[in-house]
Formats: sequence, structure tokens, C-alpha cells
Amino acid sequence: MDNPEINKEIKPKISFLKSKLFLSILALLVIGLGVGVYFVREYSIEKKEEEYLSNLNDTAEEIKDGYTLARPLASLYSEVWGVTIKNDLYIKNLASYLGVDTPTMLGYTDESKLGNHIRLGKYIERGDFETGLQTIYNLKSNDGTIENIDAAKDEIVENMKKIKEPPNKYKDIYDETLSYYQTYEEFINLAKQPSGSYITYTKDIRELSSELESQYEKIQVSMP
Repeated sequence: MDNPEINKEIKPKISFLKSKLFLSILALLVIGLGVGVYFVREYSIEKKEEEYLSNLNDTAEEIKDGYTLARPLASLYSEVWGVTIKNDLYIKNLASYLGVDTPTMLGYTDESKLGNHIRLGKYIERGDFETGLQTIYNLKSNDGTIENIDAAKDEIVENMKKIKEPPNKYKDIYDETLSYYQTYEEFINLAKQPSGSYITYTKDIRELSSELESQYEKIQVSMP
């Protein structure tokens, strides 16, 4: 007698690895992994852009601070230069204006080039603006002013290196900041070491100051 179980068709079992369920799960995993990688990449790019923008903004602010630090020195050179062109400049008056005592002021001056009034004391002679400017330079080199200006510039130079490769979206702001730095550099060179004539010096300082203020405002408007 035939066994019906023996004659029953045996259907092959489908391996789970080949099943539709597995393939669906695998597809979802691949898609999920791809989406995850995409979002991680986008997050990384976004964080780098945020860091770049922060560095860019910090650099612009430091240039502004560096300019603000150097501006009084440029103004002082202009004042002393202008006075010594037209008048004798008495050391005691210069000392009082700068907040130091007369002996200290004389210590920064080449006394061999000074005139001497019997009652009013020693003075920088009218027309000898070079002695006047050198006296200011000596004083400001000693009291830390020029050292601070140089230190500020060194820090700005380091920050400029950090932002030299901008993302495409910040390329225009970087270009504006680079121009801002170049103007600043020109300004502090004149602030530390006057050159030209009194007329050209004061004109250059005035124009550079105006340009720096304008460039800063433009950068602030461009910032997102």
C-alpha cells in the first residue's frame, strides 16, 4: 500500500539569506547607512563652516582692535610734527602733555640737539621735527606701546593664516577681510614709523583711517 506522505511533493525551503524579507531589510540598511553618512558629512561641513565664520569674525574684530591701538600713536606723531614745524616745543610742556616728568622726557631726547631757554628750560627747536618724532618713538618704544602694537599684529597674522582657505560661501567676505588687513598693515607701518612730509603723512593717516572704518562696516554687513 502506497504511503501518501511519500508521494507528497516536497517543496524546497527558501534560505533566509535569499528571502524577500532579508533583501528588504538589507536594502533598508544600505539606504539608512547612506542617509546616515550623508547627514554626518553635512554636519561635519556645517561645523567646519561655523568654525571658519567664527575665526573670520574674530580676525576682523582683532584688526579693528589693532587699528584702535595704533591710532593714538599716529595722532601723536602728527601733533608733534605739526607743532615743531611752526614753533619751539618745550620739553616740560611735552612731558606734561604726555603725563611724564621733565627729567624722564629728557631721557628720551637727544639733548645735544635741544635749545635752552634760561627761564623756560630746554626745547626742541622750531623746524627740527625729526628730533620731535624721534623723542616720541623713544618714549613709546620704552613704555610698551609699540611692543603691544607689534604683538597685536603678530596675532592677527596667525589668524589670517587660519582663514586663508575659505569655503565657497564665504569667499567674498574673506576677500573683504584680506583687503581690510592690508589697509591695517599699511596704517600701522605709518603709525610706528612716520615717513614723507607732514602734509602727506597726515593725509595718508586720515585716508587710511577712513578706509579702515568703511571696510569694517562693509564686513559687518556681509556677515551672515
